[in-house]
Amino acid sequence: MARNGYRRVGKGATIRHFPAMFASSEDSLVPPLKTVEISTPPAFSLAAPIKRWEDIMSKSLIAATVLLIGTSVGFAGPLYDAVADGDLARLQELIAAGEDLTAQDISGGTALHLAARMDNIDAARLLIEAGTDVNLPVSAGQQTALHIAAFGGGVEVAVLLIEAGANIEARNASAFTPLFYAAGGNAVGVIELLVAEGADIDAKRTIGYTALHFATYNGHVDALRKLIQLGADVNGAPHTEPVNPLTPLGYAISLRRYEIADILRAAGASE
Repeated sequence: MARNGYRRVGKGATIRHFPAMFASSEDSLVPPLKTVEISTPPAFSLAAPIKRWEDIMSKSLIAATVLLIGTSVGFAGPLYDAVADGDLARLQELIAAGEDLTAQDISGGTALHLAARMDNIDAARLLIEAGTDVNLPVSAGQQTALHIAAFGGGVEVAVLLIEAGANIEARNASAFTPLFYAAGGNAVGVIELLVAEGADIDAKRTIGYTALHFATYNGHVDALRKLIQLGADVNGAPHTEPVNPLTPLGYAISLRRYEIADILRAAGASE
């Protein structure tokens, strides 16, 4: 079934393994990698991160705030472990047996958060159909499954979550909405989806910082262009008075992101 032009992935979709959940520092969106020490065949090793996430981490200036935490596989309960293993049959068995859908790992993430992290739409669908609260946040950082899917560019999982009632304007502990996460992950497809679903493209944090500022901060040209194309305010400035309130262009110049500055100028931005 399609929604706003986005195709859902059906049964048999490729399951992408990725180390499990993360905690969020005040201004960090980059999930810390988890080193998983378990005996699994090399093809299914949870210790090897997806290249896309490595690219995001290497390019992001906020990667320095990432906290490396220990594995939570085996500590969050069997549902979490089944998702981590990509074992859908086991997951179905556990759900039928009444396993706790809200069991958390050490960062406060549930099996649904992990499914969003791994872009595993089949596991996410099973958990949602079983009654998992799609708006339950990770206790460390208060990000929802939609925040996590947005950062990783998981369009199909994001569609599934939204159709199940996920709040597109949910705020994490640092007042970031899922749109900020999509901008932080350079996830153009999710940016398009969220805006099409009615997300406020100029939503501000408490200091007035917008998704356009965040794309600028991370040097994400694709996300920046998409936000501008969709109508983001290129002259938006923090609405409170931090030490040095800046428009996105002023911010780009202060960070020496000259390509982004040129894009903003071409779109009519002023300092």
